[in-house]
Amino acid sequence: MTHEDFNDSARFNPWWESRGVKVTDVVTREWWNSLAAINQHLKHGGRGTPSVFGYKVMNTFVAFMYNLYRAYLETENGLLTLNMSREIYYNNPMMIPDYVTHDAMVLCRNHLEEQGYIINYSGFYNHKTGEGRRTRVQVTDKLIKLFKTHKITYQSFRVSDDEPLVVMRDDEGNDHLPDLTYSNMTANLVLKEFRRMAAKIKFGVNKPTRVEQRKYVNKADFWNVRMKRIYKQDDGLGGRLYNGFWTNWPKQLRSKITINKQAVVELDYSNLHTTMLYIRKGLEPPMGDLYKFKSIKGVPEYDNRVRQWRKFIKWVTNAMLNCKSSQQLHKLVRTKYNEFINPPLTKDGNPIKTMKFPKGYAHSAKALNAIKDAILKKHAPVSHLFFNPRLGLELQSLDSDIAMRLVLHFQNKGILCMSEHDSFLVAKPYEQELKDKMQEFFKEVMNTGYEIGVG
Repeated sequence: MTHEDFNDSARFNPWWESRGVKVTDVVTREWWNSLAAINQHLKHGGRGTPSVFGYKVMNTFVAFMYNLYRAYLETENGLLTLNMSREIYYNNPMMIPDYVTHDAMVLCRNHLEEQGYIINYSGFYNHKTGEGRRTRVQVTDKLIKLFKTHKITYQSFRVSDDEPLVVMRDDEGNDHLPDLTYSNMTANLVLKEFRRMAAKIKFGVNKPTRVEQRKYVNKADFWNVRMKRIYKQDDGLGGRLYNGFWTNWPKQLRSKITINKQAVVELDYSNLHTTMLYIRKGLEPPMGDLYKFKSIKGVPEYDNRVRQWRKFIKWVTNAMLNCKSSQQLHKLVRTKYNEFINPPLTKDGNPIKTMKFPKGYAHSAKALNAIKDAILKKHAPVSHLFFNPRLGLELQSLDSDIAMRLVLHFQNKGILCMSEHDSFLVAKPYEQELKDKMQEFFKEVMNTGYEIGVG
C-alpha cells in the first residue's frame, strides 16, 4: 500500500468522523431491521443491559455505517481505516463521541464481517522496527446493494452542528457554554465554517521521515478539523484555538503538510509575547532576537549557536509570564527536561551529534536562576510584568484575536488558514498575503504602528 493510498484510507475513521452524527429514523428502523441477521447480536453484545450497552452499540453501528458509506463513495477501493488499539482509542478523548465505544466498535466490525458486509484486513505492528499498518475494512457488494436498496444518502445521517466551538474550560478540564456575546457567537460561526471547508480538503504529508511517519503521521487524525476556541472559565481569558490534527506537530513536519496536493507555507511572529509586553507599556521593543544572549553568567555551557538553547530560553521566558513564582517555574522545567536535552535533528530525523545539548543545567536550581536573572536583566523595562499568570492569559487572548481575524480573512476568500497559536499555515501561493495580513492584524489588535518580525 503506497503512502498516498494510506492517506486516502486514513481519512475515513469512525472515532473521529462520527463526532456529532445523530441517529435518525431511517437508520434506526429501516437499516436496523434490514440487518436482521445481526440484529440480535448487536442489540446486547452478549453483556450488559439493552438500555445501556445496546444504546452504545446502536450508535456505534450508525457511526460505523456512516463512515463505510463515505468510504464507498469517496475512495476508489472502499477502504476504511480502523485503529483496534484500546490504548490509543481511549488516549484520544477529544476525538471520541461519548456514545461510540471501543468494545462496541470491535463488536460491530466482527459481526459485519461474519455476515459478509465488509472484508477485514488485520493490521500489525513490529515493535523492533516501529513499522506497521492499521486494520482496514472494505465495503462489499452486499453492503453496496443495501445502500442502494434503501436509497441511502448523506442526508440519511444528520450531522449535528450543535457542538459548541467556543467554550469555557474549568480547572478540571470540563467545558461549559460561554455567555452569548456577539464576539463568541461570531467566533462560533467562523469555526463552523472552517470545519465545513476543511472537511472537503484532502490533506497529505509530503515525504515524512520514518520517525515522523511512525510518531505523528500514522496517528494523525486527518478529519479532526473541529478547531475550538477555549477560554479559561474563572476569568474568561485565553481563547486560543485547539484541536487541529496539526496541533503539537513539530514545525518541521507541519511544513510538509499538503492541502489538495499543494505545498503549504508556515509563518510565525518573532518574539510575539515579549514584544507585546513592551507595546503594552508604550515602549519600543529591543532590536534583534529577544531570546538570544552572548553569554549567561553562571551558565558556562550556554552556546547561542545551538538552536536548542534558544528554544529553551524562549520557553523559559514565556513560562515566566505564566508562572506565579520561581518555585513554580523550577517545577515546570523539571517536567520539560527531556524535551530540551534532545539534540536537534537533521532533515532525515537523525540527531546532529556535533550540536549535542548539554545535560544537567535544567536540574540545577543555580543554573536556572542564572537564566531567569539574565532574562529579567535583558528585559529590565518590563521585568515587573513577569510572574503574572493573568497577564500571560491576556496576551494569549490578544494573539487568539489575531488568529481569528486571519482565519476569517482567508475564509471569506475560500482559502483555508490553519492556526497553531502564533503560527499560521496556508497554501504556498498565498504566502505574501499571509505575511501582509499578519502585520496588519497585529497592528490592529495591538493599536500600534510597530513592525513585528514575521517569517
